[in-house]
This record gives sequence, C-alpha cells and structure tokens, in this order.
Amino acid sequence: MDYKILWIANADARGHLFRAHLASRYLQSAGIAVSILTTNSEGKKFLKALGTPSKVLPGKYQLSYDKMQNLLRRTTAFKMLTYLLFGNGLRDFLFIKKYSKNCHLIINDLHPVPIFASKLFSVDIVHMYGENLWDTVENHFFGITPNVFAAFFQRTVRRLRDRARGTIIHTLMPSESKAPTFYLPPLVDFTPRRRKKEKVLIYLNPYFSDPYIADSIEKTLANIGMPYEAIGEMYSNRENWKPYSLNFSETLSESSLVISAPGMNLLAQILYHKIPFIALLTDQPEQEKNLRKLSSITKGLFKIIKVSKEIDLYSLLKENIEILLAETRDVEKSYSPDLENSQALWTNTIKYFLDNRINQ
Repeated sequence: MDYKILWIANADARGHLFRAHLASRYLQSAGIAVSILTTNSEGKKFLKALGTPSKVLPGKYQLSYDKMQNLLRRTTAFKMLTYLLFGNGLRDFLFIKKYSKNCHLIINDLHPVPIFASKLFSVDIVHMYGENLWDTVENHFFGITPNVFAAFFQRTVRRLRDRARGTIIHTLMPSESKAPTFYLPPLVDFTPRRRKKEKVLIYLNPYFSDPYIADSIEKTLANIGMPYEAIGEMYSNRENWKPYSLNFSETLSESSLVISAPGMNLLAQILYHKIPFIALLTDQPEQEKNLRKLSSITKGLFKIIKVSKEIDLYSLLKENIEILLAETRDVEKSYSPDLENSQALWTNTIKYFLDNRINQ
C-alpha cells in the first residue's frame, strides 16, 4: 500500500460505521490502507458483521438517547464535559496518538478528541460530517446552558475545527468545493434500481428499542397486506427482524416503500431512486434539518411522523402509507445526488489530502 489512514468512526450512528466500512473497501483498492477505530464494542461488532476489522477506543465516549431515539441533551452535555475534563478524553487521545504514529492521515467522523487536540497530533487531520450534523454539534448547548457559555462553546469548536488540514462535508446538494473544504454526495454502496419489489424496507437504528414502534409497524403492514424486510439491532429477537443487512443498498433500491429515521445516507438513496418514504422523526436536530433539505428538493416523495407514546402510531402509519402508495406522483426528476460517482469522488478527495500533506 502507498498510504495508510487511521479512520475514526463514531459508533453512535451506524451511518458513520457503514461509511468507514465502504471507505476501507474502496480506498484499499486504490492502494490506501485503512485502520478503523470506533467508540464501543457494539460498533466493532457491527463492522465485523460487514467483514471489516476495527479496534475500540478505551474512553467510552457516547451520546445519550431514550428508547425512541430522542437525544437526551442535558445528559449528553454532562457526559461530554465529564469525558473531556476527567481522564477518558486523555485516554482516547493517547490511544489515537499511538495508532496514528505510522499513518499519513487521520479521518475523523466525528469524534471530539481530534477536534479539541488537532494540533497535538503529528499527523494531518481531516474532519468529516454531514451538512447538518456540525450545526447540531456547535449549537448543542443553546437552550440547556446560559447563552454566554453556549456561544463560547460554538466559537471554540468552530475555531478548533478550522485548525485541521481540511473538511469533507457530505450533503444531498453538494456546492462547489474549494480546498481545503470539499462538499461531496453521501458515500454509499451504489446499486442501480433494476427492479421494484412490492416489499417494504424497515430500518431502525440501535437507539430505537421501544416495542411500541415495532408493534405498530408490524400491525400496520399486516393490515395493509404488505410484505417487509425489517432490520434493527434492538429488535432482532422479534420474528422476521434481523440485526444487520449485508446488501442494504440493493434491498433499498428494490423496495416499494422505506420506513426509517431520516439519516443523510438513507435520504440520498431514497431521493436518487425516487422511493416513497415514511420518516420517523424524533428529537434529533440534524435529522429534522435533513428533512427540510429534502423538502426543498421534493415534497411528494415522503411523509413525516413525529414519534412519541402520545400518538396513535398505527393509525398514522396506515394513513400515510396508503396515501404514498395510492398517489400517482410525478416526482421531480431534475435533481438527484451523484451517487454513481460517490466512490470516485471520495477516493480522489482523500488522495488529494494525502498527496498534499502539511506534515510530510
């Protein structure tokens, strides 16, 4: 291999891990070796199921959610400050420093240590994040702490981010890139839509664990008479559910409907293939912003259900699914993300950073 990368993938969202898995595969074929660090054993298990090895950082960094994927903001803020100030952040710093010793580049997706300590590494760092995720990170403390502190945190993390070698921002609508900031479509395992099956794809990430959600989905689809493929690590003990999918993109491309939270990579594939979508929206600020972006591109492709115990989820699912499946929609065809070329775009961008390193 010509180059070696240390890729840090936050396990709080499986999209970060799947991106690391794909990048590892694509970059190795381009002569770039990739070693992956993630933040917990569940993330390592997920990557192993995909055939990708990784190591777990020792600092136990994590966000906090309830059983319906609502971000527990105050708890998360407390854990973040405790992590950074009382030792575990230092443990992860030393671990990353050790494993980056013989690397040419660190790709950070999206862990706090390479942000707060970017100048303490001897290796260039490139930060990577979704277009709405960074806004959520830097504004996290507004509304839960005094505005003076929240504004200080916002300015600080923005300044620290900008001290790195560069950034890769993945977005549904990439704007013009100018080094050191690159705007790219989401990195996906692109599969053309060869055929359409009358099957619903359900994907619930590990922060969904409340049985009310799975019960409601199963009851709705049984009532409508729609077969489905259901993926969810916390529901894998239920009949007809499985924890992982090794051909997720292909299954999605063939589906007649998708039910999931609105993560960026999933939205990109839905938009490209023009597949009707039920968005299960919870208190995740970046996902709400993802839907606003999707709405600016197309309005007829999806319905939003704000999930809580106070709603009749079964009735809302049934009503919205029937509307989406019954409508004859002329979905806008003027725009879709450039997913066919995402592999080449990401590979070439990372090669740019490797070929133009500061710390050579």
